[in-house]
Amino acid sequence: VANHVNNPPSVSVTAPLDGSSVEYFDGRNITLSADASDSDGNITRVEFFLNGSSVGVDTTAPYAIDWEAQQGSYMVTAVATDNTNGTANSTAIELNVTPPGDGDLIVLQNGRDGYSGTTDTYLDGSLTTASKGNEGVLHSIANQYNTLVRFAIFSSEGGPVPDGTAITYAGLALYKSSYYDYTYRAHPLLVDWVENEATWVRAATGIAWNSPGAAGNGSDYAANGSPGVQAGWNPEWVVLDVTDSVLAMSQGEQENYGWQLLGNGVNYHKTFRASEYSADPTLRPKLILEIDENANRLPSVALTAPGEGETYITGDTIALIADANDPDGSVTQVEFFYDNVSLGVNNLSLGVDTTAPYTIDWSDAPLGWSTLRAVATDDAGASATSATVTIASLPPGC
Repeated sequence: VANHVNNPPSVSVTAPLDGSSVEYFDGRNITLSADASDSDGNITRVEFFLNGSSVGVDTTAPYAIDWEAQQGSYMVTAVATDNTNGTANSTAIELNVTPPGDGDLIVLQNGRDGYSGTTDTYLDGSLTTASKGNEGVLHSIANQYNTLVRFAIFSSEGGPVPDGTAITYAGLALYKSSYYDYTYRAHPLLVDWVENEATWVRAATGIAWNSPGAAGNGSDYAANGSPGVQAGWNPEWVVLDVTDSVLAMSQGEQENYGWQLLGNGVNYHKTFRASEYSADPTLRPKLILEIDENANRLPSVALTAPGEGETYITGDTIALIADANDPDGSVTQVEFFYDNVSLGVNNLSLGVDTTAPYTIDWSDAPLGWSTLRAVATDDAGASATSATVTIASLPPGC
């Protein structure tokens, strides 16, 4: 009987990229991930090492761990083990965790450097009409307490970051002041809310949540949230990577209504420090931004005509006009689009103008409500989307 010779597994580190440099701050997590496979069996575990010291193990694909960063230079390797205990070592990649740079790390936190743009609250399912926006604590427990937090980020919304700034990383940091471990994600909110008016049943005076407790998946909050972060047992900072949603906000693709904190795991009562917490202001919520001061800044664009809610008669010529600017270059074109849900029309281009003033005439608006927007592109190929405007086209005689 022939003896079977086990083929060793294969493994490679996929993140971070070789030669990466990231800036250090308290509570920052860096994801280490690897691809691993076995030609004649299966992978039972992948262990990650920094400078030869183990920092974690994952036993199921996709193989990844979160490492709480510390300043220094590291060689990152992964070791895969198969079902017959065969092992393989990855090629080492270099990772540098650097001190905060000059001017390219911005921390938004109430009371820090004069900033006051954080709003936060929790929705109380036992006191459904009570507002909790003035409390120094945020409570979290599924189906009973839901935490909301928002930061004024960009100049156009009262924040300190110039519109169009290139954001390379955004971390939402909340200080967990209670015990119990839990996995959290931050989901962008889709409904505007007011800190001192939001309750379990309403986002603001006269505006109800689509589902009580802002629980509407896809209506009150976006289905896609940040990558999950495992909070430790003890009180500590929990930092969630919200880069994608902040980029969407900066490019006009998503309104900045902040985030709802959602978790999975054992449903214990957790608390976080709020923006009103006074005993130690350094524990208030933070939004940590890395910016690239040398990168191309995005253009800005706004539809100035027609106005929101304006009505027309079918066949009227409607002038679409947009203002567009670029802070570090020039605008090369503005393209106009419309959607009409009842007709099943989405992202239909109405035309392009390459010179200011940016305008086109539209004479075949369909019956019903149409949503308009403009997209500006700059000389580096970057684009930004305006806020939408909704208009109505009525039949003759109305």
